[in-house]
Amino acid sequence: MRSYKGCLRHSEPVMAVTQIMAVTTTKQFVLYGGVLGPNLKKDSYTMRELGVTCKSFPKTKQPAYLLSTKWTDSCHQRPKNWHDALETSAIIEYLIHYYDPDHLILFSSNSKGDFSTREYLFFQVSSQEKLHSDVQSYVEEIKRINGVFDKLLEKKEWLVGRKCTSADLSFLSCQNPTIDNTLKKEDESMEEAFPGVWAWMERMEARKAVREVNELA
Repeated sequence: MRSYKGCLRHSEPVMAVTQIMAVTTTKQFVLYGGVLGPNLKKDSYTMRELGVTCKSFPKTKQPAYLLSTKWTDSCHQRPKNWHDALETSAIIEYLIHYYDPDHLILFSSNSKGDFSTREYLFFQVSSQEKLHSDVQSYVEEIKRINGVFDKLLEKKEWLVGRKCTSADLSFLSCQNPTIDNTLKKEDESMEEAFPGVWAWMERMEARKAVREVNELA
């Protein structure tokens, strides 16, 4: 599979992760657009959590590589029998569908936990989008969401069930450091304003997969 912030592409037939890791030393994915930035990090976190390998392909927005239907990013032309997934959250859905048979960061299909995880994932897609023309509205929206999550996380460590899932990880890259820097300008801090959210982020940032991606910055 090859992936970028608007595209996911596979270079081998889909099979169980353990089989792929055992029979090939090549990278399973190409991450188009690099591995950093809020959207790219969401996919990178998921890949690392699942032990899926990738290499970076930062040369985007060139006519020879255009693949995204929205013409916002670019990829190699599509060979036969390759699957291209567009948009970061669709990529996450694809990854966990094919590469998380042991339910490391999701729950069994059609369970309550499965649906709840998807609800949060789609909520994240529909809300935290920074607009440079209206930064204040973006900040206020983040504060509103954090206020809700802070109450939610008073009595539990994760959004769904008792483990970190793709729902939790999808919020991390949009939270830090943007909101903390903004709060500091208002003589506050993330830890003081939203202690539950702050502790939640620290739990995620302590995870091996998240640390490995963040160290690339």
